[in-house]
Amino acid sequence: MSQIILDEQIQHQNVLASLRAWITVKRILELRRDSVIKDESVPHLLRHQQRPTFVTINVKDFWKPKLCDRRYCIICFSVPDPKQYEIPKLLRRLFHLPEFKIRAARMGKVVHVTLDHIRYYRAGDEKMHLLNWPPK
Repeated sequence: MSQIILDEQIQHQNVLASLRAWITVKRILELRRDSVIKDESVPHLLRHQQRPTFVTINVKDFWKPKLCDRRYCIICFSVPDPKQYEIPKLLRRLFHLPEFKIRAARMGKVVHVTLDHIRYYRAGDEKMHLLNWPPK
């Protein structure tokens, strides 16, 4: 089963409960208890997990091609705070796309998800890829 690491900035309680209904989820703070985890240390923590997918709303700090690493995936959601409850539904839709369906396909990608489209960078490829959401 895939391991999702949820950023602490995602505060909506229903997000965690909805994700846990279908996938293994941990909060980032569970990786290093009793300490503050700064954004710049997140990639280091992810490298020491078993192929995790980090989910965040912090687009400014994590939507960067230099963060691509074959040992993890970062998915940044651009959703306003009151709409965080939509993250599990969007994540599930994302995981149905061939580029993200299996964990091995996700590794090495830094992804930016909006309600309209998906952009991503892939390790070893400097090109930004763009996908439109398929019709529901």
